[in-house]
Formats: sequence, C-alpha cells, structure tokens
Amino acid sequence: MKFVPKHPSTEAVYAEQYTVEFLTSLTGPHADRKGSAIVTRDIQAGIIAQRLRYLDLLLEIPWTVSLAGLPGIPKEAQALVVRLPHPGFFIVQKILISEERNRREKRPKDMAYGYQVVSLFRHDLANLAAEVRARMEANPAWRRWLERFKSLSQVLFSYPEAPGVTEAHTVLRAEMAGMGQDVPNPSMIQAGVRLFLMHC
Repeated sequence: MKFVPKHPSTEAVYAEQYTVEFLTSLTGPHADRKGSAIVTRDIQAGIIAQRLRYLDLLLEIPWTVSLAGLPGIPKEAQALVVRLPHPGFFIVQKILISEERNRREKRPKDMAYGYQVVSLFRHDLANLAAEVRARMEANPAWRRWLERFKSLSQVLFSYPEAPGVTEAHTVLRAEMAGMGQDVPNPSMIQAGVRLFLMHC
C-alpha cells in the first residue's frame, strides 16, 4: 500500500521516493486449506499488511534515528524519531525469507539489499554480527534460525557465481549503471557479504 499527501505541499516532499508498507508476522503454513497462498492480512479497516516470516528479528534492538535534516522531509515532520531494524538482523531476516515461495520474485532485490547494508557498515560488521549472534544464541527458537541462516548463506554466497551473488549483481548493475555509479563485481559482493557471515 502506498500513501501520498492528500493536499499539495508547497515544499518538495518527494513522495515517489517514500513508501509506507505494513507488515505482520506469518506463522504456520504458507497456504490455506484451499491451497491459496497466505500473503496478506487485514489489520484494520482499509489497511492490509503483508505477512512475513521471521519478522520478530526486525524488531530486535532497533536503531533510533531522527528525521531532522533528511532531504524531502517536511519541516513539520522533522521532529519525528523513527526506529529502524538493526542492520545485522535485517541481513539475517532477508536471507531467511529467501527460501519462501512467495519471495522468489523479490529475492534478487533482497540479496542486493544485503550487500548494500554490508557495504554501508563495512567498518563495523564484526560488532554487528556479534550482537546478532549473542541475541540469537540466547533464544532457543532463534538458535535454530541462526543455524538455518548459516546454511542458507553458504548456498547463496559461498562463491562468486553462487545464486545470491548473481542475483544481487544483476539488480545492482541495473540500478547503479543507469546513475553512472561504479557497479561492484560478483567477487566484491561475495567478499562483502562473507565478511559479515564469518562473524555470525
């Protein structure tokens, strides 16, 4: 669901750059008794949320960020403070949901997001991974998720031609080349993500 201002603003809001998306946890089977995929859920009148597995991870030790000074944010909203997913848990969740049937089309973008996060926080990956590992090992259910994450990561990022690397490279090349930016090669993508993975 996308939301745009009801009334024209005198300031540049860049509404096309921002999307509000509602998410809710998916537990249990992927499909109902008739075989239809369970993709969304009505959370209140007029609002539909996408159902995702492992959503709990995105709520763990979130980062608090002020909107003040960000481009495109109206003055009346700059006093707001938002919570963002911890970068390490964001990567873990993206890799865990990569095997979901209803994520096949979105998986390449998820793999690209994972690389972009490790690239942005490349100087602090060991600390981010250590925080993730400590929290997940302390929770019996999450401990199993951590092992699943490690197993999937091996399949997706173990070598430069692995599926996660290839998918991330395809998306990044399409997005960055058009903007005149240097596109990371598959070896760079694999090495960047593996640097985070080795500390988990």
